[in-house]
Amino acid sequence: MVRKVAKKLAGLLVDDKTRIICVCGAPFVGKTWLTKYAISKENEDSIIIYDNIDTYERFVEIIEHRKEDTRKYVIVGRLFESKCRQIIKCDIAIEYVSVYPMSYDEFKLSIPKIYNLNDIEILNLYILVGGLPEIVKIFLETGDIEKVREGQI
Repeated sequence: MVRKVAKKLAGLLVDDKTRIICVCGAPFVGKTWLTKYAISKENEDSIIIYDNIDTYERFVEIIEHRKEDTRKYVIVGRLFESKCRQIIKCDIAIEYVSVYPMSYDEFKLSIPKIYNLNDIEILNLYILVGGLPEIVKIFLETGDIEKVREGQI
């Protein structure tokens, strides 16, 4: 799922019509995830990311202040309200991308082969870590379950 979303997001970033991309769904899919999986180095200068937007008021504020700006905006929201999707601005093309936690198969692919783990060990890790991309990133970088638990809170 994560790779599918990243591919769709990358396509929207090069689409000239789309000005604002709203990434909604699972928590912990913010700036780090977007930068790593979807935004190429050449596009970074023209894109601004707003992360962890969880209120309708903040969402509207961002859109209202960006009417005159020609850069692209990625808005990441953990708890986008359904009314956010009802905003239609004729001068701003807004696209929505839903993100879900990584499946077991995606998680399994993310574990480096050097760990030489069997399927049961990977399943146990998946149960401990879960499928939220940012939490998986913490686990892959540190291997520390305590840091994973802190990130899950």
